[in-house]
Amino acid sequence: MGTPCERIQILNVEVDPENISYYRILVDGTSFKYVTIDAGVYDPEDMTWDRMIIPQLPPLPEGDWNEGHIANHPEQGTPYFSRYAKVELPTIVSIWSPVQIDWLDLEHSERIRSNIWVVHLKKDVAGMRAGQEVLIKFARFPWEMQYFESETKIYERLDKQKGVGIAPQFLGHLTEGGRPMGLVIEYIKDARRADPDDLDECCNALKKFHLLGLLHGDVNRHNFLVREAADGGPKTVTIIDLESAEECTDGEAFEREMKTLLDELNATDGKGGYVTVRDDEEDEH
Repeated sequence: MGTPCERIQILNVEVDPENISYYRILVDGTSFKYVTIDAGVYDPEDMTWDRMIIPQLPPLPEGDWNEGHIANHPEQGTPYFSRYAKVELPTIVSIWSPVQIDWLDLEHSERIRSNIWVVHLKKDVAGMRAGQEVLIKFARFPWEMQYFESETKIYERLDKQKGVGIAPQFLGHLTEGGRPMGLVIEYIKDARRADPDDLDECCNALKKFHLLGLLHGDVNRHNFLVREAADGGPKTVTIIDLESAEECTDGEAFEREMKTLLDELNATDGKGGYVTVRDDEEDEH
């Protein structure tokens, strides 16, 4: 059956030393489970390190379950699963693309944020080739589903209104055991974050976004990716991070967003920037 360290892969974790901590794990490479842990059961310093926390977990319950809770046993004082059950987890309901890509058909490459990863396709799917790099954005835990529901709707609006090139290409819905819980989009390489010299190109891209009846909601320099043409031609700008975007008919709101663009391009505070999380043998989440 294998040791806990061989069986369990921690995919996401949110530790709160004074309250409930949350784990999303993959067991035996096939089964996704969501585990909560009471405060005080483990040393908080151990809880973000896979090699420290996994050996301390109690034996996994047998059977078909996807949600469990670990507490200290009231008599023995040792960690145990106080409850576990098979529950219906929240899902993205705005399924508009025919393409669905399962988590298990992806190979992890790089973690951009805890819920944004660069991955490789393990097999051909919907015109994409095995080995192709794509970007996945997903709900780590149930309460985050609303954000990806909203972003999925924005990509649907772009697709219906032929907003090709304004944002990354939507490649499919990300599923976990058949449950839509994220999105798969184009991974844009060889691009840089916008700077003041890119103002005209960024304004043109944002204007196209607005003409589709969409307000971005977070216009900072990190959300405009600039690619230089190899032949010295015009630069291209792609707008990313659409989780704050919304449908809008307020012309004044569009004007305000456009007016803030220059200030944001001059900003140096790192607002909105990605921080790549390195994965190594001592994987701290």
